[in-house]
Amino acid sequence: MKTNVYRLLHSASTMVWLAGLLVITSCGSDSEGITANDIAINEISPESPADLVFYETGQNDRVVIKYDYIISHEEGARIWVQPFSNGSISEGYIYSSSSIFKGKGSRSVLVSIDAGAETKVDQLRIKITNPDQSLDLTERFVDVDYTFK
Repeated sequence: MKTNVYRLLHSASTMVWLAGLLVITSCGSDSEGITANDIAINEISPESPADLVFYETGQNDRVVIKYDYIISHEEGARIWVQPFSNGSISEGYIYSSSSIFKGKGSRSVLVSIDAGAETKVDQLRIKITNPDQSLDLTERFVDVDYTFK
């Protein structure tokens, strides 16, 4: 009798533990490894390092970033990928605008540099904000090596 009661209690506690583990592992990310309010970059073209020309002065004038996103913020969010040089947004930068995104999706954006002085882009900033841009939800950087001339 004691053995059967022990088995029943042990079985019930194991079930509760497994249910708790399932809830914990399913919160905050999806099966592709993207956490809520973030992106997963699928492709950056051209590959880094690369020399490029200024925006709209030739065929090799931009970096195209393709990514998947997950936005869990209830109001939605805006997503930007912006070029950075030496820790600051690059002078003469150009990047794709952002509407308000919700849920999951895919997107392609571009970054470039308008005509001016030679510019080395050493990072791309991923920035996600709430719709009115009063709250940063995500900010991180990806190292790259692009020279615009």
